[in-house]
Amino acid sequence: MTAEPLETRVTNGRFVGPDAPAAAELTIHNGQILAPTDHEVWRTVDASGHLVFPGLIQPSGIAREQALPSVRAGVTTAMADPADHDAACLDWIHAVEVDIPIVAPDAAGTLTDDGWDILTSSSPAHFQAPAGSGFPLIHFLYHEGHLNRGMTLDRIAEITSGCLASAFGIFPGKGSFSVGSDGDLVVFDPESHDPYSDILWPGRVIFSLLRGNILLYNGQIHTSAGDGQRIQ
Repeated sequence: MTAEPLETRVTNGRFVGPDAPAAAELTIHNGQILAPTDHEVWRTVDASGHLVFPGLIQPSGIAREQALPSVRAGVTTAMADPADHDAACLDWIHAVEVDIPIVAPDAAGTLTDDGWDILTSSSPAHFQAPAGSGFPLIHFLYHEGHLNRGMTLDRIAEITSGCLASAFGIFPGKGSFSVGSDGDLVVFDPESHDPYSDILWPGRVIFSLLRGNILLYNGQIHTSAGDGQRIQ
């Protein structure tokens, strides 16, 4: 008997972050990451030449129009205090204070030296954009942090999702590629131009998944109102 096809397999990308699969391949079934398997799938995402990050956690609206700028920047889980839960098209965490340093750029994408010291250290920290701003988080950190200051790609994943997920007590369910984690991921092309933005840094989030479902494709949100879940 042929095994029942699984949902989604992402192949050939460079996975970065906690428990990134060494085989450059990841399979998601029923919204969660599986142990390596060669079973059939009904959807394959070829991420050749691209970076694959865990989905970002950031302040954001959760309804489609309010969330779109943030989703185009790689956000899959919002920090929010929504009045209309039924409108949620991405997962969300009730926004509360956390006990880790929060570092944010100004509108021009400038950080203080102290801010860079925190982000490039090995201590828990979170890099955060203004709510709903659509600030190009991965683009900025890849070029200004990784290329210009030697920040590792794993550190980018930590300071955009993993550290905050740990502070909220939802790691490794969010912010990780470990087996059993939610199938939230972002496929980023660091060389492409983003046609939806006039940002200063090259790069484009070309695809994202939320619990294995297509969240962003061709610059548009593909989840529906009510698809998002409260995580905490």
